[in-house]
Amino acid sequence: LLNTDEQQQLSKPLAMLIARDCNKFQDLRRPNVVQGLLEAVHRCKPPPQIPAPILKFAGRTFNAWHSALSILEEQMNHLTNTGGSSAPDEIIDALTDLYKRLGEQDVMYGLWSRQCREPETKVAISYLQFGYWNKAQDTLFSAMVKASQSNSISSVPKQEKMVWDEQWVQCAKHLNQWDRLAQYAKEIGQYDLQLECYWKGQDWQGLAQLLPQQEPMPSDPSQTKIYEIYMALQEGRLPDAERLCGEAFNYALKSWCLLPDVTVQAYVPLMQTFHQLVELHESALLLDEVNKSIRHNSVPELKSTITAWRERLPNKWDDITVWYELLTWRTCVFKMLMDSNQSLSPDIKSALQQLGTQQETWTLLKLSEAARKQGLPMVCMNTLQRLQNPPHQSDAQHQFIKLREEALCRLEMGSVQEMTAGLNTINKVNFDPANQQSFSQAHRAELLRIKGELLLRIPDSRQPHLTRVQEAGDVMTTSCAADDRSGKAWVTWGHVVNQQLLYAEQKGGTSPAEVEKRNKLSEHAMKDRKSVV
Repeated sequence: LLNTDEQQQLSKPLAMLIARDCNKFQDLRRPNVVQGLLEAVHRCKPPPQIPAPILKFAGRTFNAWHSALSILEEQMNHLTNTGGSSAPDEIIDALTDLYKRLGEQDVMYGLWSRQCREPETKVAISYLQFGYWNKAQDTLFSAMVKASQSNSISSVPKQEKMVWDEQWVQCAKHLNQWDRLAQYAKEIGQYDLQLECYWKGQDWQGLAQLLPQQEPMPSDPSQTKIYEIYMALQEGRLPDAERLCGEAFNYALKSWCLLPDVTVQAYVPLMQTFHQLVELHESALLLDEVNKSIRHNSVPELKSTITAWRERLPNKWDDITVWYELLTWRTCVFKMLMDSNQSLSPDIKSALQQLGTQQETWTLLKLSEAARKQGLPMVCMNTLQRLQNPPHQSDAQHQFIKLREEALCRLEMGSVQEMTAGLNTINKVNFDPANQQSFSQAHRAELLRIKGELLLRIPDSRQPHLTRVQEAGDVMTTSCAADDRSGKAWVTWGHVVNQQLLYAEQKGGTSPAEVEKRNKLSEHAMKDRKSVV
């Protein structure tokens, strides 16, 4: 056994051995020397004091994630238990970086909550954990303003200010505030964020100026290659795009090999990267097919690729950033498709123009639906406004989806002004079945159901303390009659009947007619509850 002095003398050369450059040749070997050294350090009691930056580097480079995390957690607990108010910044930095790369978001948020000082930071972290991006962004901004106005910004720990900046950026990404992010990235000179903002804002000139190799490489090389693929496809350099796809696949596969053998959340972003690369490869094939059709003046065969894209979508629970990344690129491809048919015959040109318009409309509508289902109504509304070519009257399906998403978004926003605007939008629809361009029975029932929901929440102008429940009841009766198989319509009708019963009970009255009316409403409400159960 070594005494205390000998243990301290051993720590420095051991750290130098772990950080030696010659170990890089073993980064993909399993097991490797660094894994054995870190596991030995972890089993020592007490463990040698290895600097946190070295542990962070070794853990993520040599697939020694859990050994490095265990050592860092022991160091933090030891410092906290021996009377320290908080762990050093370098330990918090290392733990945060490893947790983030492993996808352990909840553990990372718990670490921040434990170390932060300002109450607004803890509130913002709670909002982040539950996906309330708008509230989290407002809370973070108010914390920054409060610290600046009270001249206490210098007393806020450096780590806490980094949390403010990083998480404000994450909130802005989820809310699709790319113009604001582009200005922020340019002011602070953040290369990775600038690249992302330029391509998502479709500023191809800015992206081309920022991509040359003299600029510093970002933390994720495969993502840089993806930006270069975007630029190559936009400029029509299809062979370069194929070559860059191969390089990006190699970078992504190496990142995959550096993750732990056990399944962790960190595999999900890499799988999404592979999905993105597959679609970029298919985009190059699609544009190549269009170029061949231009040379032979024939109709390109695009049906298989477009059908695959419609069926291959992100999961419903994936972040809106994943949906936005994928579907925004598809809209770019469809625009390139529509712009590349100038030399074709009028018939083929018209067919490609119509195909590109339809697919771009479908893609944007699907993105708006995903945003609305994730509780981001403003993102949904902004996406609907991007529809440069509104759905044609003959395309009832697209018209229905646009009306439904806009009305549901305004309903979710909750303000009287927004709900009234949603009601006015539905009131403009012609529900007459004799109309040649009318919606199907199911579509009419759904739009009427949403109208009933809006009427149930909008205050009555004659009695502001009451809603327009009587009108809602009439609308829901029409909705259920239009499609008696719609479960949502029957549930909403039950809510309306229950609300009518509550208003009748509040109003009171002892006449036989009023008593009979309340009994009928009660009977309808009970039947509806039994049917739902």
